[in-house]
Amino acid sequence: MQNNRIVYGYTYRPFHNTTNEHGKIDKGLIRVLFEEIDGVIRPINEEVFFDEKNEVFIHDGFESIEDKYMQRLVKITAIPNTQADREGHTQYVTFKSNLSELGKNTLTSIIECPLPDALSPYISLPNPPRTNPFYLLSDDNVYGPFKLERDHSNGKENSSTSGKLIPLNGRTNNVSIPPGFINQYKYDDVSSSLNDSIYHIDGEIFLSEPMNINKLNKSQVEFTTPDVVISALSSMSEKRIISSQVVTAIKKQLSKTKLGEIAKETIKKVIEDASKENKSWRDNLFDVIKNDPEGKSLIDQSVSEQKEFYIKQWRSDAEKHFDELSKRKATLESDNEKLLQDKSKLERTIEQKEQEIQEKIAQLGDQSGLEAELAKKRLEADKQLEAKRIELAELETRYGDLKEIADLERKKDLAREMYIAEQGHITKLEETRESIQEELKKAEGELQRKLREMVPYITSIIQAPMPTNQDTYSLADQNLDIITTGDRQDVIYEVVNSICNTFHKAHGRDYSPSLIASVLVAIHQNFMTMLSGPPGLGKTSFIRILQDILGLKDRFKEVPVGRTWTSEREFIGFYNSLNDNYSPAPSGVYQYLKGIEADDESTSTTHLILLDEANLSPMEHYAAVLLNASDKESAKTIMLGKDTVQLPKSLRIVGTVNHDMTTEPLSARLLDRSAIIPFDMDFELDDTTFADVSGSLCFSHNDYAKLFGRESSISEDNISIEPIEDLINILSDKESSMGIPFIISKRKREVIRNYIRTLTPVLQAASSLTYEPAITKAYDYATLYFILPPLSGNGPGLEKRLNQLLDAINDLGLQKSARKVEDMISRGKHHLDTFNFFNY
Repeated sequence: MQNNRIVYGYTYRPFHNTTNEHGKIDKGLIRVLFEEIDGVIRPINEEVFFDEKNEVFIHDGFESIEDKYMQRLVKITAIPNTQADREGHTQYVTFKSNLSELGKNTLTSIIECPLPDALSPYISLPNPPRTNPFYLLSDDNVYGPFKLERDHSNGKENSSTSGKLIPLNGRTNNVSIPPGFINQYKYDDVSSSLNDSIYHIDGEIFLSEPMNINKLNKSQVEFTTPDVVISALSSMSEKRIISSQVVTAIKKQLSKTKLGEIAKETIKKVIEDASKENKSWRDNLFDVIKNDPEGKSLIDQSVSEQKEFYIKQWRSDAEKHFDELSKRKATLESDNEKLLQDKSKLERTIEQKEQEIQEKIAQLGDQSGLEAELAKKRLEADKQLEAKRIELAELETRYGDLKEIADLERKKDLAREMYIAEQGHITKLEETRESIQEELKKAEGELQRKLREMVPYITSIIQAPMPTNQDTYSLADQNLDIITTGDRQDVIYEVVNSICNTFHKAHGRDYSPSLIASVLVAIHQNFMTMLSGPPGLGKTSFIRILQDILGLKDRFKEVPVGRTWTSEREFIGFYNSLNDNYSPAPSGVYQYLKGIEADDESTSTTHLILLDEANLSPMEHYAAVLLNASDKESAKTIMLGKDTVQLPKSLRIVGTVNHDMTTEPLSARLLDRSAIIPFDMDFELDDTTFADVSGSLCFSHNDYAKLFGRESSISEDNISIEPIEDLINILSDKESSMGIPFIISKRKREVIRNYIRTLTPVLQAASSLTYEPAITKAYDYATLYFILPPLSGNGPGLEKRLNQLLDAINDLGLQKSARKVEDMISRGKHHLDTFNFFNY
């Protein structure tokens, strides 16, 4: 549903007023330079509009990202911003988890800066390196590749542009670079040959598909840094070519001294000689110290002591070298003579072949007639081949039809056998049913007899008749606001944002318009709604505040559920047959139901019963009459003793439920008839920005039903719920490797369809959303409130089903549902592969 885009950028500007619990800056802006379109890198906004300022807003982890990547380019998955139409908002947003390193052969930067001396490779760049590795542009030549060893001694700000230049040697981008060398390219060659992939952006040069630079002509120039010299000396020390004491001294001196070109060549000669013979390294060092007076005396002394040795050594080496050259000359002369003989043989062979070719040409003569004959034969062969292909296609079609008929015959025989077997099974079930009915009649008669025997004992226990007078529940008249015939979308915008505004200003709670809209539609379209989550999240107070905002007053009844409630007796009351009177329970629910019975939905607000801690006792026991009334086909009447109480269409039941060792699990029957709103979810994914309005909220139930109910006047029947059907199909898939399937009833599918078709236009109005973001949010809330709550079980099969469901949810961009399923999987693994929607 969302049009995510892959872009490349770097951390740009933090929001200093958005620190997290660790004191780190969380939010900020990312500067975007490139976008990936169909696998090709292009400058941002070049082909498709992205953002006016080329920026993406990041919701979390800004400072940690800045510390990690040091303003280098990163790959970003950008998500459309639902608030983009507001002033100052970017078109796209992202999260820390949506950032990653650049891939290989993606982008590299070319920085215009003079190449420093190799033995003093410290550099201050005009901009931080946006890629790693990068190249330098100096004197119309491109050098590299390099990386920057940043200097943190001058603080975090300066460290991004200054430090030591490190040449990347070895195997880099499929090119071998020896130690002490770097590649050199002509910039004219780079800019002309790679013109389609070189970009100048914000004063910087970038190259896409950087490995293409290796196809250009290049040379490898010497760039011997102190690190290369020290590495070579260390290697010699390990091989005992030079003593470790000498290596240590040279390293120490090199680290302190900035050497020039002459010293660099001298040290190079020292290393070459020392790698051959340990005795000669001291003599070569004389060139380094020849300008020092003490060094000169040391040279004179050394020459005097070693003169005869060097002369003798030189003569021996010269004679040896002369013998080697003489042998080499003789070998080359012999090889040359053989090559001349081979050349002569080849020339004679070529002449013979040329003569044979001429003879063949003469024999063939004019081949025009032969070519015409060949063309004719080829045409006939093609016609025969095409005829055979047509014949083969007809045979394949006939074979397919015959095979299909045979399959149908086999299926028909199998179905006939199954039908006969099922008929026998049905006959046995009918016999069993009749037997059970007979037993039930006998048991019912025996039970009635025992109850009549118990009457005298019960009378003696209570010792007095039950009171006949009952407290009444009087309702005050309500001064309701009237919704005019104006634009109902404007009314929805005003209602939802006024609720958000009141929560914020009067109670210090921030809820997004999307969340409030999803709750209003859920309550008005479902007879029963449950708010789930651990204690302390504000579930009960949320309903108390909401009813106060909506002006329900005495049409609101809060009922604290008892731990020992086992039947309707503790919840509503019971009929006492001894005194022929109905005895109300202390909860006051009986009086409330009798009081609202005569209310007119067009002249009174919605009637709301809050069951606080609803699952302290099993709801299927004490609230069975309400569960029965929640069915669409129910007449909405309940029997209280001899009286029949008509429940108004405006009555809604909202319960708060916790899940721990003191509570009862919610049954499949209750989950099938209720919307479950998880208050343990992190609703921060929603933008909590709302309009500062304070409109009329005390409307009749009928008016609210026209806005948010199943018969809403703005509901759009043409909205597709095919994506939700795909999720339901994953849950109901009977593949054995995914464990027991979960079946979503037709009742709930109808509820989900009505919910989405109403919530989508409500979200468009309440949050000023376009169609695509609105329907995506509607899918998300419908999945979270109706599809996920029944998921409960254990084993690797269910984990596999949940992972498949998670992939489908992510493909649809349902962020809240995805986070809930991820949490279910994570917590399930810590609970011995037991997965449950209600685990926190």
